[in-house]
Amino acid sequence: MAKMNADVVGKVNNTKLAEKNGIMALFEAINNSLQSIEEANQKEGEIIIELHRAKDLFEDGRETFLPFEDIIITDNGAGFNELNYNSFLSADSTYKLNRGGKGVGRFTWLKVFNYASIYSVYKKDNLIYNRQFDFVNNKEAIVNENNIPNDSASILTVVKLTKLRKEYINSFPRTIENVCDRIIEHLVMKLISPLCPKIIVIDTRNNNTTKININDRFQNEFLIDKDADSFTLGKANFTIALLKVKNNDGKFNHAIWLSADERVVTVTNLNEYIPNLLGSLIENKSGEKFVIIALVSSDYLNSYSNAERTKFNLPSNVKRKDSIHDISIEEIESTASEQVEKYYEDYLLNLREKKKNDMLGSIKINFPHFAPLLQYVDVIDKIPPEIVNDKNKLNLALSKAKYDILLDAKKEVTSIERTMDLISNQNATGETIKLYQEKFEKVVNTLTDITKTELSEYVVHRRILLEIFEKLLSRRDDGTYFWEEEIHNLIFPKGYSDSDLLEINQNLWLVDERLSYHSFIASDIPYGKKKDSGRPDILIGKSISDFDIPLAYSEKTRQSAYDSMVIIEFKRPMRQGYSESQDPIDQVKNYIRTIRNGTALDPKGRPIIVSANCRFFAYLICDLTPKLKNEIIEMHEFTPMMEGEGLFAPLKNINTYMEVVSYNKIISDSTQRNQILFEKLGIDYH
Repeated sequence: MAKMNADVVGKVNNTKLAEKNGIMALFEAINNSLQSIEEANQKEGEIIIELHRAKDLFEDGRETFLPFEDIIITDNGAGFNELNYNSFLSADSTYKLNRGGKGVGRFTWLKVFNYASIYSVYKKDNLIYNRQFDFVNNKEAIVNENNIPNDSASILTVVKLTKLRKEYINSFPRTIENVCDRIIEHLVMKLISPLCPKIIVIDTRNNNTTKININDRFQNEFLIDKDADSFTLGKANFTIALLKVKNNDGKFNHAIWLSADERVVTVTNLNEYIPNLLGSLIENKSGEKFVIIALVSSDYLNSYSNAERTKFNLPSNVKRKDSIHDISIEEIESTASEQVEKYYEDYLLNLREKKKNDMLGSIKINFPHFAPLLQYVDVIDKIPPEIVNDKNKLNLALSKAKYDILLDAKKEVTSIERTMDLISNQNATGETIKLYQEKFEKVVNTLTDITKTELSEYVVHRRILLEIFEKLLSRRDDGTYFWEEEIHNLIFPKGYSDSDLLEINQNLWLVDERLSYHSFIASDIPYGKKKDSGRPDILIGKSISDFDIPLAYSEKTRQSAYDSMVIIEFKRPMRQGYSESQDPIDQVKNYIRTIRNGTALDPKGRPIIVSANCRFFAYLICDLTPKLKNEIIEMHEFTPMMEGEGLFAPLKNINTYMEVVSYNKIISDSTQRNQILFEKLGIDYH
């Protein structure tokens, strides 16, 4: 009785195989058959794989997919002759090393299945022998062994993998088609060769037998076209096969397959490196859907695959490289993706243009300020197609792209500074100066584009605020109108001053563009109550002890008495009338008198001092109803503006120019001032 020269139980326990990789046991058996056929120099090599399902207790013909339980692999190769059998008995055999053998494949049989039965008819010294035995996971390992002459038998080997273990059942393919596709994926390098033996897979379910020729499936239902190239990283050479794989049913993804010893080890989605490659492409000639498979092989990869051929013992990315491993998986895959971009440039160009047009539509509506970024190919390529219609994700991606471009531009500025140092040190040559000019022009163009996005963002912000402003002027569902404080808060939030401008958004431009460039401002802060910091504008109220004018503004810093000041008063939209004590013109005049007589205090409790000749500009902003308009004209001698949406008057006795401006005029004037920017940047507004 032959014995394994190893602790089989220990070897099986130490074989690391995730539940999702249970099919590796079948792959190992198929690969042994391929090597056996190659060893026999069999010109008509054939491998037959029979899939046997668990028994249906009811046997009622239902369309169920019970799991596969046993698998039988039959081949017409050299078989378990003395050399191959002795190699099988040696735990870490190097007999097949030159063919990529790791000496551990058969232990995956016992990892995934309960045991394996082997029946092999082989030739020795021109005689035919029949060897059979069971390979089990215990200290004996080889049981029920028999080896006898058998002149009447045909050369073949049958390996039966019995009783799929329960931990691998759920992840094991349930259909013959899925099994075949997994085999194709793993052995694609063999199948590309015209010398590949015939591989047949058979599945019997409910007394119906399905037979699939994997070679035919690969050529007719899998492969459309193939090409090949090579590349070098460091001192290692790599070969890349570029496959067009049919994908009419959408079950495959564009991928990079890294192989070792003619077997696929890892699969990575290509869209990790080429984001545009998300869905199937359309073949130009046939119109069939397909995906791109970049199949990479190399002696370097052969050297670093693990024993189970489920991963490579290489650093995953550049940052993890060390003195021993000078090439990372990321570098290999990235270089392979560059080959894909070169060979499939036309397809990728069409994808880029389509995505650009889709993005342009979304950007024009939602983010027009990002439009200048679309001239950068890298920006378009890096944004995944699936987020183009997701406003939030697209906004985030474009913001990141803008930041990355700006960061690269800043790095380029540093490079330019170094070039300028060379020139200033009189080390300049014509080539150096030309390099400087090219870098300078490039970085200026980039920074100009970024500036455009920031300007666009600023203009979009204005468009949105105009829309909000109009909404605040509209009648609510209950028939009432918003209070004036809502409008106040939009233009300049109540309770803040210019010291808070880093924390809030003020929109004084809605009233007058010049008001945005203030030096001292306060908004609805009662005077006589101390505020921690800042240089507030003047805020006065209805009495000396409780001042609460909505907004007051000055054009110079407080180094001396103020020479000019602006006061803005808001009234509720569509307010119908005012009592005599609420006369808005008198209200503003009282604000001005309070400031002039020196009784108004700033938020720090200090007097607000104006010069004797300080000129005031006052805005009363309201809905100019016919009644209010007539009262102001008759009682205060205001003059109508030409367009009829406002009144004005010089109040000479208090050195003030005052305007009564309707909300309609505020909207109309603000829109007209910004309309040219909206049009130039392609921003829709009315």
